[in-house]
Amino acid sequence: MRKFPIIAVLLLLVPVLEIYLFVKVGGWIGFLPTIALLILMTFVGSYFVRHQGLSTLARIQKSMAQGQLPARDMLEGVLIVIGGILMMIPGFLSDILGILCILPPTRLAIAAALIPSVAARVQRSTFSASPFETSPQQPFNPINSSQSAHGQRGATIEGEFVRKD
Repeated sequence: MRKFPIIAVLLLLVPVLEIYLFVKVGGWIGFLPTIALLILMTFVGSYFVRHQGLSTLARIQKSMAQGQLPARDMLEGVLIVIGGILMMIPGFLSDILGILCILPPTRLAIAAALIPSVAARVQRSTFSASPFETSPQQPFNPINSSQSAHGQRGATIEGEFVRKD
């Protein structure tokens, strides 16, 4: 499935929904209370981002100190950042989505739902962490492979040398 049409629809649909919600909420409670509510939600969101972000960072550091990979905590940290960005965007829809990304119960549920797809993407990835790896299936082996630093295989050249000082 192509991503461009989905992004284009979201770029058109989200602002329309935000404006609709502004008008509806403004009609119910008035203009100034609507603006005050948006400002209040921004401050509440920034408080939660700071509090939850620091606790998640502490868990990540603790896991790494114990020699464990904190994949779930790192994904939660990404969700907190996304939630913080959404909370800074003025609008009720973005604030609601931001709160869902920041609050621990919903953040844990979102992370649990995302972990299988993220793990599958990582396994399918052909990204190589080392410039000496050609792919995850063919790691660099210096004993029986001649390979340049750019990951290109070459012919093995045997020879002798003499060092003269």
